[in-house]
Order: sequence, then structure tokens, then C-alpha cells
Amino acid sequence: MMGHRVDYFIASKAVDCLLDSKWAKAKKGEEALFTTRESVVDYCNRLLKKQFFHRALKVMKMKYDKDIKKEKDKGKAESGKEEDKKSKKENIKDEKTKKKKKKK
Repeated sequence: MMGHRVDYFIASKAVDCLLDSKWAKAKKGEEALFTTRESVVDYCNRLLKKQFFHRALKVMKMKYDKDIKKEKDKGKAESGKEEDKKSKKENIKDEKTKKKKKKK
């Protein structure tokens, strides 16, 4: 984000993780902090309001124009090689037909 490396998580995975944590399991004489998924969601909403984390969309890194041009050039070079092969075959065929005409 803005040139900085960030860690991200999906909300459902965060809820599952908190439900499996030590805070969801009660010890003797203590009450569990998280008993249901709704209690975990409420807790996460409180953290969100206090800006401990924020919502964001994952944006895939775009290829730069130079990289795209290189890929296009590679594609043209490969198709150019095929065209060269085709043109060589056509030249050979033309030469054969010319020789046949001369013989006739």
C-alpha cells in the first residue's frame, strides 16, 4: 500500500482463528471472551472503528508498458520466424514451377 508492504487477511479466516484461540476457551473460574461467531464479529467491528486495521481491496500488480511491449515483440518474433519459413517454402515452390516451365 502506497509503496509499503502490508499483510492482509480475510474476515472469515480471522473469525475462525479467534474462535480457535485461547480466548474462546474458558479456563476454570473464567468466562470465555468469544463464545459465538457474532461475539467475534462485534469485537472485530470495535477494532475496525478504532482503526486497528482497515478494509481494503486487493489490487493485482499491473505489468508495466515495457513488459507488455517485450511480450508483444516476442510474439512478433515467433510469428516472424513462421512467416520466414512459409516464405522460404513458397520461394522453393516458385523456383520449381519456373524450372518446369523452362523445361516445357
